[in-house]
Amino acid sequence: MSKDNIINNLFRVASNMFTQFNTEEPLVSDETKEILNNEKAKHELYKKIIDNPKSGEVTVNVEGKEVKFLVEA
Repeated sequence: MSKDNIINNLFRVASNMFTQFNTEEPLVSDETKEILNNEKAKHELYKKIIDNPKSGEVTVNVEGKEVKFLVEA
């Protein structure tokens, strides 16, 4: 399975799970969706989260802007 497929599948599963919750704010932000649609950012996330799994804060550089993600599992 390719790296793109793994990230896309994880995102789809998370999105499907999140739709079961009733919240006022979206659980997957528009900014996160935009980042996951950026190929470089997607590969950087894959490299930092999947290749080197650890809990905590992960910083990804997207088009010159640093974006922080909290990884819990």
